[in-house]
Amino acid sequence: MSAPSEVPRYANPLRALPSVLGVPTHAAILSGRLRPDGAATEVETLLRLDPLALLGALRTMAAPALATRSVAAVDPPTVGSVVRQVGVATVVRLLSASGPGPVAAEALGTAWRQSLALAHAARRCAGQAVNFDPEAAYLLGLIANLPDWLAALRRDGSKPTSTEVRNCLRAWRLPQPVHNALVGRDPAWNVVLRGAVFLITDPTTAGEFEQAADTALAAVGLTHAIGGGGGATAAACAAGAHATPDALGRAMAELLGPKPTERYQGIIASLLGAARNHGGYDRALFAKLNPRGGMLTLQARCDGSPQPLTARRLRLPPADHERLQQSIRRREPTVLHLGADGADCLAAALAVDEVLAVPIQPDLSQPSFLLLDRGLCLAPIDIAHDAPLATMLGQVGTMLHENLLLRRRFARAQRFSLTDPLTHLFNRRMGVIALDQEVARTERTSRPLSLLMCDLDYFKRLNDTFGHAEGDRALQAVAEVLRKTVRKGDTICRLGGEEFLVVLPDTHPDDAAVLAARLFTAIHARGEELGLPLTVSIGLTAYRDDDTGERMMQRADHALYASKGQGRNRFSVDIEAGDDQVQPL
Repeated sequence: MSAPSEVPRYANPLRALPSVLGVPTHAAILSGRLRPDGAATEVETLLRLDPLALLGALRTMAAPALATRSVAAVDPPTVGSVVRQVGVATVVRLLSASGPGPVAAEALGTAWRQSLALAHAARRCAGQAVNFDPEAAYLLGLIANLPDWLAALRRDGSKPTSTEVRNCLRAWRLPQPVHNALVGRDPAWNVVLRGAVFLITDPTTAGEFEQAADTALAAVGLTHAIGGGGGATAAACAAGAHATPDALGRAMAELLGPKPTERYQGIIASLLGAARNHGGYDRALFAKLNPRGGMLTLQARCDGSPQPLTARRLRLPPADHERLQQSIRRREPTVLHLGADGADCLAAALAVDEVLAVPIQPDLSQPSFLLLDRGLCLAPIDIAHDAPLATMLGQVGTMLHENLLLRRRFARAQRFSLTDPLTHLFNRRMGVIALDQEVARTERTSRPLSLLMCDLDYFKRLNDTFGHAEGDRALQAVAEVLRKTVRKGDTICRLGGEEFLVVLPDTHPDDAAVLAARLFTAIHARGEELGLPLTVSIGLTAYRDDDTGERMMQRADHALYASKGQGRNRFSVDIEAGDDQVQPL
């Protein structure tokens, strides 16, 4: 099969500067404020100052494959609702992102100051004259001069065309109310925007809103100028985003700890955490692929979001599906890109420019994938640098899954070898082992030990009359009564056919006799509930000096047949040493 054809990739202009506050000079001032465990109000204050990070947060919030229903609201969001939706940790990561630069500091400084002034003016207009949420107006005002930002991010400073702006908005897939406002489709917002533009351009009011912008920056120790010539160097940005030299070792140590993970979900969580902690990724997702139907099901994520991920099914376009199939065949990671036309694809569904797909368990009929992206910091995924860690994660994930399956199969086989498949009680082998162990313990401690042997009465007649299905139902009912009646420390086993053995450690024969009476009464009552002639005969014996498990079973069997001879549905005891007389009760 031929390789999937390449499509023109989307070139995100924000990659030059994902966050204004991420500029090194600003980041140094704000280092104490940007903490993943910080207060939401503090993080919200900072996000209200950063139009570029806010765009990234809106894009993340509205990711089609991950967005909750609340994102589809009719009204535009506020900065506070954005923080609550994507989480403090995500916003901190956005605000800390530093682009490769260089950027035009003067042009960006002007755009920044204008954004803040416009946001304050929009809030004023919405609050005074229009039925529009002032906080939503602030958010829209902060990003309304998007063309100025895009021009400042270009090396030549040229103004983008309206088509180029619309292409960016289509690629970002912002929440629909935000998109409608930015392209002029919201009449109420158009009124607010015109009023805000008038306020910041009118000489009599412009100074007020410029002062409001400067005051907001000064409150966190900043000025409006973009210091230091923009972002970090390209080399520094790449070093911060990609895995460090010892990342492989640290990730291996995290995944292959001293205690093996016994749950499938635990393995997934470990893989996602290791990828995000050591690979420099902003988000890690786990997904299963149905190769025949081209459906990808997202099952888990690790991205600092407070929103739980419910399983989402995505139908992949042919190009993405074929690329994932190729990744499975080659057993190596692959990169899926967002196309320049903004068409539906996996990257678009996740609201990222590119995603690294790492195959796990490629030999299964439905293989899995780790999906890794840097959608917040916007650092590129370089397959040459990212492949070693990604490949290791895929191989270790496959190994951990296979080991877990082997352990579960072994445990299941062991359980089946010791249990009866119909009643789920221990089988004869396990019953004999348990009895021998209790006999040995009784010899050491001189504690009492009793034994019950139970046999259903006229069971062949029940099978012939009601059928084998009802016979199986009767056996299961007896097993249920035994489990509910005896103590947890006692051992119950199905000897075979309709016979059961109950080992009663630390039980005096008198107490065992009380239990036997309760058992044959409860089994008879259960049979009446089921409409079946269900009764049981029981033989009881107790440990004697120098006894063995085999001799105890012989005596219990002797007592059982005494119960049968006395009319059934009763119990008999054989507890006197050297006495062949058995007492039916």
